[in-house]
Amino acid sequence: MPSVDIYDDLMTAIHQRNAIEVAGLLEQWPDDVNDHMLNCAVSYNAPEIVALLAPRAVGECRDGLAYAVSLGHLECVQALTPYCSDDECKSALSEAVTHGHRRMEIVEYLAQHCDVKSSYALFNAVLHEEYEIFEFLFPLSDPWRLLDETRKNFQEGPPNNHERKCIAWFEQRMAEEQRKTLLNHICDTAVVRVSKI
Repeated sequence: MPSVDIYDDLMTAIHQRNAIEVAGLLEQWPDDVNDHMLNCAVSYNAPEIVALLAPRAVGECRDGLAYAVSLGHLECVQALTPYCSDDECKSALSEAVTHGHRRMEIVEYLAQHCDVKSSYALFNAVLHEEYEIFEFLFPLSDPWRLLDETRKNFQEGPPNNHERKCIAWFEQRMAEEQRKTLLNHICDTAVVRVSKI
């Protein structure tokens, strides 16, 4: 069992944002890093310390990543993401969407590091009326799958207002995409016919 003094010194170094001291103390620390240590570094927006602690974090980094997202600490999100699973990143992406445009940089970053198609981030963008985020995520997502899953939930009971709103928004946006695709096809076909004349 590590000395209580080392733990106290490590926590002091984290509170003082002293990455060099943290690195030295971690060499003496035989245990995994606990959530409290990681969350302290995140709360101080100390990405260099987060990067030192994350590889030794116990289990999932989801809590630390969600905390970094909620605080809007992009550099801490960047330091944690390599140690998080795809599911943890998707969860953090959905969390970032709930904070709206204030977290757009984080949304853009996390969208590069997880499978957006199987994420509920697009659904959350509708629920929170985050139009800018919705437009960013729409081409990266699979709205047909989300729409189907939402409709399947109706078998368990009638849709609530949020589900009705999401369905209406998805259907409207997908209809617009289909019209654009059809118009592009018509224009391309007309150009080919004119060029043959």
